[in-house]
Parts: sequence; structure tokens; C-alpha cells
Amino acid sequence: MTDLAAGPEAPAPVARPLGRNMATILTSRTLTMGIQFVAFGLLAANLGPSRLGIYAFALAFASMFNLLTDIGLRSSLTRDAAQRPGDEAHLVPNVAYLRLALAPLAYGLMVAVLFGVSYTTDQRRAALAAGLLVFIQPFEVFQSTLEIHLKMRWSALADVVESVLALSGIVYLVHRHASVESFIWLYVVVNALNIFGVALASSLVTRYRWRPQPRTWRPLARTAIPLGVAALFMALYYRLDIAILSVVHRGAAVGEYGAGYRFFEAYTVVAGVLLSVLTPVLARSVVQDRSIALRRYQRALYIMLLLALPVAIGGAATATRLIPTLPGFDHFRGAGVTLAYLAPGAAAVSLCSVVQAMLIGAHGQRRLLMIAATCLAANVGLNFALIPPFTYAGAAVATTITECLVLVLSARAVTALLGRGFPVANVMRALRASVVLAIALLLTAGVHPYTQVAVGVVVYLLALMPTGSLRWSDLGGVLNHADGMRAEVDTIAPAHPRRDTRVVVAGTPLGVFRQLRGCRECIITGPVPGWVGPVARMARCGRVVDATGRRRRGWQRLFLDAPSDH
Repeated sequence: MTDLAAGPEAPAPVARPLGRNMATILTSRTLTMGIQFVAFGLLAANLGPSRLGIYAFALAFASMFNLLTDIGLRSSLTRDAAQRPGDEAHLVPNVAYLRLALAPLAYGLMVAVLFGVSYTTDQRRAALAAGLLVFIQPFEVFQSTLEIHLKMRWSALADVVESVLALSGIVYLVHRHASVESFIWLYVVVNALNIFGVALASSLVTRYRWRPQPRTWRPLARTAIPLGVAALFMALYYRLDIAILSVVHRGAAVGEYGAGYRFFEAYTVVAGVLLSVLTPVLARSVVQDRSIALRRYQRALYIMLLLALPVAIGGAATATRLIPTLPGFDHFRGAGVTLAYLAPGAAAVSLCSVVQAMLIGAHGQRRLLMIAATCLAANVGLNFALIPPFTYAGAAVATTITECLVLVLSARAVTALLGRGFPVANVMRALRASVVLAIALLLTAGVHPYTQVAVGVVVYLLALMPTGSLRWSDLGGVLNHADGMRAEVDTIAPAHPRRDTRVVVAGTPLGVFRQLRGCRECIITGPVPGWVGPVARMARCGRVVDATGRRRRGWQRLFLDAPSDH
């Protein structure tokens, strides 16, 4: 079995470090989202739908103008530094300097728009406070170093610390019956601490050359602008919905939508972080060998598909009943409706994180710009058509349709660049476990939503391997040893073993596990017990093959490699 990197021609396998980084990120994000859920529940219960609408508006409105300091610099920096490692030391600081120079212009434009549209005084004051992050965001570029060197544990730790500080601050402000603006100032401060903490960790990984080089700024901007405009268009169709909703249906409708959208954002943040890990890996693959890049892309997209499908199906089936039962959300039934419509869009966003990472790595920024412009136009039309009659439900449907359109167009662009895309047969295979999930959710529709979600999670995980939706080869070496000995397992030791092979006698499961540790592959050469396959997988053997010619049945075959995989 080859790793995610790979085949024998791959210069440097990356599956295991990539797997460690993804595991670290997913673990930290799970912990962070749990803390944020508690914090947001307290916030929602304290502010209520109307004041929560002001909070959600301020953060969404300000985030659109944060992108004006980026203009695509972050994405192009990660790609270029991954493909030209020698330039990283001076590129990262100079991108930060360039973004700092753009920050006052972005804030000034935000103020002009804020006072040029008929927003309320409370909305304006809240947005002005949230917009101050525009002067902090330029330092975010230092995280690119951690992404390129696959050292995301520092960023993951910073996210957890930020969420703990935010929860502590919200508890204190709720106790003091603070205003909406106080909660926004808390948001600004904890985000600033996160960004500066990550920048400090990055400086320990790479010795930067801090001298400003203004002559490099114009080439940097020229390369980045197509990505920046595309990112701006994407941010607009992410945020225009709540801006339009704030004008057409003020008050509780905005709070309902903002609460549901918060859950949507929590999931898309995970996708964004995974994108930050995949972008340098895929970018480096493009300059090494496009066949390697295509293999990594297809495998990463398949794993993401297995994560995205249950989100789309489970969210659509359970969110309407689930959200109002959560602590602090008993008055937010509309948030559940919003999230149910947004769930398929969240799945599309996570898939786009892989597709667009490949598109950026292959220098397809102009294609991405055209996709973003097309989808922005479609989103504006959908919002103006659906929000007036359907309020927050219309805004959610517009977002989901737009995200699905982005996914389809981006996937077609990658196919045009690489010559091949993602096989439809893989989509059908991934859907097998999701069909089982849909049946389980349908059968449990009458039980408490907590029970329904728990049953759905367990059923989906149990269905992955028996249905063939997940095979060991799909993991691409993420969990396996990249090197090591070949092991042969039998009930009797051979008289003349091969010199490069470790002979393992199938005695006890613990004994076999200890002997297989560190082996890259396990070959079954005799009539061994059925537990040898699972034990070999737990020992992280990359390949487990039954060479006896016997046909394995039932659960035993789930842990063996099919001949077609090799």
C-alpha cells in the first residue's frame, strides 16, 4: 500500500505527518467546538434573538472587510513558499507588512459603507468595534509557516486556549449583564491573543528575515489579486445574506438566522483549517509530479466525502428538532430550521476545501476568480428572491444552493487542469454507508433528537467498513508504518525463513501484536485464527494479505487488503 503521498516515485511521503496534523486539528476543533457551544449557548440565552442579531451582524459585516487586507496574499504565500522553500524567510514578513499597509484603507471603506446604508446606531457601533480586527489580521500570515512545515499543533493549542478564554469572558460578562458591545470587545481581544500567539510559535520554527523589501510588494500583490478578488466574492456570498436580512427583516429573524449560521460556521472552520494543511502539500505535489498530486487529491477528497455526507444527511434530518432542545436555545426554533437547510451547504463547503486547495496549488486562481464571480451573482439573485418571502429559511437555501454550485464548478476546473477528476464510482461507494444512516434516522424520527443523533453516529460508523464505503487502502498510509520489515504469520514457524522477513507464530493476540509492531506488511501464510487481521491493523501494518488462497468470509475479510488495492 502506498501512502497519501504516494507511490515509489514520491520524493517524500507525507501521509503520516499529514495524518498527525489532521488528527491534532480535528481533536482540537472538537474540543474547541464543545467549549464554543457552551459559550454560545450562554451568549444566546443572555442576549436573546434581537440583541444576538446585532452581535451576529457586527461579526459578519466586519469579516467582509478583513479580506481587503488579504487580497489573496495568504493563499498565494502558502503555495509559493511550499513550492520555493528558500523564499519563505523573507516572504512571510513582507506579506505581513503589505497587509498592514492595507489595513487603514479597509477600515475606512467599512466605515463609509456602514454609514452609507440605513443600519441602526447599535449595529454601527457594534460593527465599528468588531472591525478593529482588521489591524490584527495581517499577523495571521505567520501561521503559513506552521502549515508548510506541518506543525499545526501550535495553532491547535492556540485555538483551544482562545475558546477557554472566550468562555471565561462570556461567563463573567453574563454575570455582569454586559452590553452587546462588551461581548464584541471580548471577541476582538481573544482573537488578537490567538493570532499573536501563533505568530510567536512560527518565529520559533523559521528564522525570518525581517527587513522590509518594498520592491517585492508589487509582484506579491499582482500574483495574489486574482485569489483575493475570488476570496472577496466568496466572503460576500457568505455574508450578504445576513446583511440583506438585517435590512429586510430586522430583529428576531436576524438573531434566529445568526444562531443557526453559527453552527454552520463552526463546521466550516474545520474545513478551512484542513484546507490550510492540504494547500502546501498539494502545491508541493504539483511541482513534483502531477500524477502524485492527482492521487493525493482523489484520496483526500474521498475521506472528506465520508465526513461530509453524514453532515448533510444528519443535519437536514435532525437540526429542526435538535437545536431548540439545546441549553440556551429553547427560543430559537428558527435556528434549527436555518441549520437544517444549511447542512447540505456545510457538506459542500468541506468538499470545496479539498477541491480549491488543489485548484490553488495548480495555479488555477483565474479559474477560481471566474467561479467566485459567477456564484456571487447567483447568490445575490437568490437572496433577493428568497429572503423577502421566506426570511431566514430563504437565506439558508440561497447559501446552500450557492455552495453546491461552487463545488461543481471548482471540481470541473480541477479536472480541466489535471486531466482527470474524481471518479463517480467513488461517490457511489461512499454513499452506501450514508444510505444506511438515512434509514436509521428515518426509523428513529419519533424518538428524542439526542437519541436520534447518537443512533445515527453509531450506525454510520458501524456501516462504513461492512458496506465497503471505507477500506484500509482509502486511508493511504495515514495510520501505517512507512517502512519496516515484512512479517509472515503462521501457526508453525517455517524451517528456512527468509532473511528479510520476521516470522510470527500465531499464539496469543497480545504476542502477535507485539511482534507485528514496526512491520510494514503482514502476510498470512497458514491457517491462522480470524483475529490475526484485526490485530495486524491495530499494530499499524500497512498491508495485510492472506496468501493461503482460502476465501475469508464475514467480518474477517474487512481487515484484509483486496488484490485490486495492490
